[in-house]
Amino acid sequence: MNSFETDMKRALFNIKFCIGIFIQVLILTKYGVEGAQYSICLPVTVALPYSTAWINEYRNGFIKEYLPRCGFVSYVTGKFFACVLSGGLMCVVSCRIAQIFETGFVYDKYNLVFCSGMLWAGVASVMAAVSNSRYIAY
Repeated sequence: MNSFETDMKRALFNIKFCIGIFIQVLILTKYGVEGAQYSICLPVTVALPYSTAWINEYRNGFIKEYLPRCGFVSYVTGKFFACVLSGGLMCVVSCRIAQIFETGFVYDKYNLVFCSGMLWAGVASVMAAVSNSRYIAY
């Protein structure tokens, strides 16, 4: 199993991913996609699942064991793409769930929502890497 597959499993199957979906569904059913509340909460919720994973591994010392096995480039690209894809998938899944619960909520621009989630998750990941602080990412 390579680094990217492991990172995707860790990004998608954790409690922070579920909490982010729950928060987005609540806001979508109450205010919709065009609401200011959704625009404000989107960068925070997509940063929750996996944007600070490498910081946790660095501080716990796990990175010392992991880097020699997978390589630096594989490690960095796996973390970044897992973070970006988990942010985009969180937005799409929450829009689909909001459509199921709210009969009046119709939104068909999933590619736009996916790209927006990917963008903000990527920005959070880069900000966490540059600042070496998980609080900057959120």
